[in-house]
Amino acid sequence: MALGASVAYTVYILVSTRVLKNVSGELASFYVMGAAALSFLKSDSLTGRTHISWDFQAWVWVTLISIVSTSLAITAFFQGVKLIGPSRASILSAIEPVTSITAASILFSEFLNIYQCVGGLLIILAATVAAFSKKTHGH
Repeated sequence: MALGASVAYTVYILVSTRVLKNVSGELASFYVMGAAALSFLKSDSLTGRTHISWDFQAWVWVTLISIVSTSLAITAFFQGVKLIGPSRASILSAIEPVTSITAASILFSEFLNIYQCVGGLLIILAATVAAFSKKTHGH
C-alpha cells in the first residue's frame, strides 16, 4: 500500500504539473477538489453510504477541514509546484508527517517510540539531501 501510495502521488504531481501548467493555484484546486467530490459522491451513491445528517459541531469541523486542510493546502501546494517545480515540491512536502506528529503530540498527547523517531529522522534526512542535491538544482 505504501508503494502504491507513493507511485500514485508521484503520478498525481507529474500529471497535474503538465495538465494545470497555465492554471492558477486556486483554479487547479477547484478542479482537483471538484473531481474528488464527484468521485466520492458517485462512490457513496453506488454503495448507499451517504450520510450527512450531522450536528452543528460536525459541520463546523467539516467546514474548517475543507477550507484550511484542503482548499488552502492544495492551493499552496500548486503555487509551490509552479514556483519551485514538481521535484522539489514533492520532496519538500515530506515535511507533512513532521507537522502531523507535532500536532498529534500537542493535541492528543501521542508520542513516537525510538524506532519511529529514527525512521522519521532518516526520511527527513533523505528528503533534505535530495532537495538540496546538485542534481535537483540543475533541473
